[in-house]
Amino acid sequence: MHPSFIGKTKAGLYGDYVHKLNHYIGQLLDELERLGLKENTIMLFASDNGSQFVGTHPEEELQKTTNSRADDNDKIDDTYHRPNFTFRGTKWTAYLGGVRYA
Repeated sequence: MHPSFIGKTKAGLYGDYVHKLNHYIGQLLDELERLGLKENTIMLFASDNGSQFVGTHPEEELQKTTNSRADDNDKIDDTYHRPNFTFRGTKWTAYLGGVRYA
């Protein structure tokens, strides 16, 4: 990831990635408007449901982040971004946190 996006959110590297994605989608929408194509363009953007992470933290390396509830129960506190909150579960589960994105 380009260094200009690192540390832009309080949700760690995953949040920074989402911020980067939003930035480039915004540039695409601006270009469609500049070209006069905005009114005749349908843009569909879909996610693949909930996050794989129970929690992310700005000071935690994404490679070390776990998606195991058992590993995270003791360390998740109010300093963590919980992307699926208030839903139980993560991606690859049948719980709402895995199949629904709030």
